[in-house]
Parts: sequence; C-alpha cells; structure tokens
Amino acid sequence: MNPETDVIINIQTTCTRDEAVAKLLGWSRGRYFPRSVQVTKHGIDVVDLGMVSQFEGSVQEQLAVIYEKARSEFIDAAENGDSHETLKTLEDKVNECRALVDKAADYFLDLDDELSAPEILRIDRMKSERDGQIHITLRSLAQWSRQKYKIDITQVAATDEDPSDSTSEPEAYSGDGEGLTDTDKIYLAFAALIDVAAENIRYQKKEGEANISQIAKAMEKHMKSQLPNSRGIGHETFRKRLDEAQASVVKHRRLLVNKS
Repeated sequence: MNPETDVIINIQTTCTRDEAVAKLLGWSRGRYFPRSVQVTKHGIDVVDLGMVSQFEGSVQEQLAVIYEKARSEFIDAAENGDSHETLKTLEDKVNECRALVDKAADYFLDLDDELSAPEILRIDRMKSERDGQIHITLRSLAQWSRQKYKIDITQVAATDEDPSDSTSEPEAYSGDGEGLTDTDKIYLAFAALIDVAAENIRYQKKEGEANISQIAKAMEKHMKSQLPNSRGIGHETFRKRLDEAQASVVKHRRLLVNKS
C-alpha cells in the first residue's frame, strides 16, 4: 500500500463465522486498510471488499447485493437493446456471482463441520460467551484454511492491493505449479501466449508492452472465422479474460515470493 495512503490498522486476533468466510472469499484480509472505501448505490462493490478493514454483517446479505447488482445490469442492458457481446459479458458476470455464492456456501458447510468437532480451529470461549456468537482465533483459521484449501487468509489478494503496485518491475515466474487449480493453469497459459504474441510488433504498444486490445481483436477475428454466428467470442470477452490472465500471473508471482 502506498505510504501516502491514510490507513486503518486492524490487528484483531479472532473473527466470527461470517468474517471467517469473508476472509476465505478474499475480503478484509491483512492489517492495513485505506480509511475510505467507495460506496455506490449498491453498497460496497465486490472488488472493494478486500479493502474493508473489518467485515461486518452477513455474508449472505452481501452476496445478495452483489448478485442483484449484476442481475440488474444485465436486465437494463437487455431492455436498452445493447449488443449481444455486451449481454454475454453481463450474463457471465451473473454466472460468476452464482459461482461466488456456491463457493461461500461450501465454505460455510466446511466451517460448520469443523466447528462441530474441532481438530484445528480454536474458539475464543470468553469472547464467544460475551458476544453470544462463535469467535474463531485467526491463527487457527489461517492454519485450517491453508490445509483445507491452500488459501492464506493473511495475504491480500493481488487484485485487492494498491494499483500502483502493478508498476513495479515484473518478477520472473518460476513455473512452480504447486497448489494451482486448472483455471489458474489456463490463465497462466493465456498470459504466456500474450507474451508470445507481443513479440510481434503489431501487438505491442509504443512502450513495448503487450497491446491487449489488439490481441483480443485478432482473437475475435480468428474465432469468428472458425465459429461463425457464435455468441460470446467478441473482443470484449477476450480482453476481459486476458486481463484476468495477467492478474493471475501477478498473484502467483507474489505467492512464490512470499513462500521463499
């Protein structure tokens, strides 16, 4: 985080069930948080939940807000007669929200199973009795999440960090595939293809960086020749996936650095 940023420091040692699942989802991780977070008419945007110093309330209610926002954007676009490509992109966002809900539900199920007969998780009895709800020690939650999901709840996700971090000198990716999901590997393959395409000056910016927009348009042209009249293969969709691929590389570079 930029040193000029006005921050809130959070060094809590326990969390509730909802806070635990929020951290597993990538929200409210770390110890330093910006003092102000942008709030829209839909509340805090999902991409900003990682910058909230302490998650309060219900994960279920927050997911309902996130889902409703995505659903409303899709409906509004359909009523406005937006392009098929735009509608497909917004439909993908709705499906991503559903996947997020399913992931959170699985976290709650696993968490409650562990709490019913704790082997790793530890409960702060005094705080739990005082507040009338379960408080889990963060140290035990961090151990459990690493063992259960290979998730480090103490580390801020790359997409949640200060955007200025992306201007730093890129680190070499070691190729260590430990703990990577199939989706991770696909994104890393995409990122490698971006670099290969950028060796062609046609797909470079003036600064020598990869021109993601040009690559995405070339992909659209190629795919439409291979799959004419198919939906969801426009350059906007490809560009979004390529941006996600590059973000994935940044995340795994940092994970490797933190492990070393």
